[in-house]
Amino acid sequence: MKTARIGWLTTVAFIGCGGSDRSKPQAGIPHSAGVDETIAGTVPDTGAATPGCPDGDGAPGADTGGAPGCDEGDLRGWQGISAGHSHTCGITADDHAVCWGGNGHGEASPPEGATFTHVSAGFSHTCGITIDATVACWGDNDGGRATAPPDSGFTQVSAGYFHTCGVTHDGRAVCWGDNGFGRATPPAGLDFETVSAGWRHTCGVTTEGVAICWGSNDYGRASPPRDAAFAAVSAGYNHSCGITADRRAVCWGSNDYGRASPPDGVRFTELSASRFRTCGVTLDGGVVCWGSDGDGAASPPDKQPFTAVSAGRFHTCGIAVSGDALCWGGNDHGQASPPEM
Repeated sequence: MKTARIGWLTTVAFIGCGGSDRSKPQAGIPHSAGVDETIAGTVPDTGAATPGCPDGDGAPGADTGGAPGCDEGDLRGWQGISAGHSHTCGITADDHAVCWGGNGHGEASPPEGATFTHVSAGFSHTCGITIDATVACWGDNDGGRATAPPDSGFTQVSAGYFHTCGVTHDGRAVCWGDNGFGRATPPAGLDFETVSAGWRHTCGVTTEGVAICWGSNDYGRASPPRDAAFAAVSAGYNHSCGITADRRAVCWGSNDYGRASPPDGVRFTELSASRFRTCGVTLDGGVVCWGSDGDGAASPPDKQPFTAVSAGRFHTCGIAVSGDALCWGGNDHGQASPPEM
């Protein structure tokens, strides 16, 4: 639902020809954070062919229509993925949004014909950034959560439970939807690299590498540590997690189920905080989850190298180095059954 990834301004990754809850590169993280997306966006060295390309393809400089490393016409797999409450959305290699799972409010019905660089699945709505940098949302519009500003120039968007936030090209954080607890009122006068909309709070990372949260601070979920430079942040339900400049995972807020207790000594390229757990991608492409393992949502496939992960309410999805989307956990609405590409 809300994925923090080192480097891009968006929360979906573009990795070779397959990716995560992130998108194509927009800009790097602040220099003060000391980490570049080349780390987060590099496929682990597994000896495999370029993700999303048939074996043997991927010659540098090939005309790929915007996807580096594949011959035109050979694109397959997924660029990005985002797990929501009871649905999941992803971006295909040809920039189209595809969703599966619960569709009670139209949250799994993206606009036809549109092409996207980024997608974020929330509680009962979904938002994405189109090729022309505008935000398009679909699904439940209660409180205006799916009524995006008409402005173009967005680099990132994050769909929360009842509100949505994004970052513009000039670094402004913009939010819309239900403003209970002040979750849709970002602080003025700050330049942001990325934002993440959670349940009753929102967190972001400024261009100076400072993690800042607003909204409800119950359990301390909106009180990030001040003694670290951050590269990315992910706001969950009653907790939040971030990646520091040295790639450590740091979490704050409620620690029920151990969701705010990341493993020691592990370096991460990406984190995704959900309601009951947190999952991350390690430097070697492994996926590690902590917190509740209800429905097996914290038990990723063994020995499968990943480029991205996104934790929903009772399910988790990721993108393998092959460009395939893989999901595990609750599947009562089909949210853990991605279509084959």
